[in-house]
Amino acid sequence: MEKKKSDVSVKIDADLASWYSERAGSVRAGCTMALEGWPTIMARELRHLRGAFEVAEANLILDAANGLFLTGRLLGAHLVIEVRDHMELNGAAAHFGVDGDALMVRLGDLSPSQIAVLEWWAAWVWRSTGDENEWAARVKELTGEEP
Repeated sequence: MEKKKSDVSVKIDADLASWYSERAGSVRAGCTMALEGWPTIMARELRHLRGAFEVAEANLILDAANGLFLTGRLLGAHLVIEVRDHMELNGAAAHFGVDGDALMVRLGDLSPSQIAVLEWWAAWVWRSTGDENEWAARVKELTGEEP
């Protein structure tokens, strides 16, 4: 039995419409694949990233992402800069008890898609968490540790 589908309407640049059309056969098919596939990619990448960061590092990453506004064309280009600036300008590494240089090396070792997923995860945590238990669950999702 096929799941019920919801109609959505999105506006994308003409060059993206051509890109989807060329690669998926139609703009609609490409957008559907992207929209339906992203949650699966996110879940898989988060499982792959589990344990790559300690709780204090995850909290620093989240703190740096407070107010992060993601844009499609720059997805994956925000977070590393935000984390570095947060440590350099606000002393976040010392505040969270994190080795800032080691964190930057680990972030630098991630693939662009992993950084994009980490950005999306951080922005999602800020939008979705209403209490400490939810926050802790999201941090555990990334770290594998109890905060």
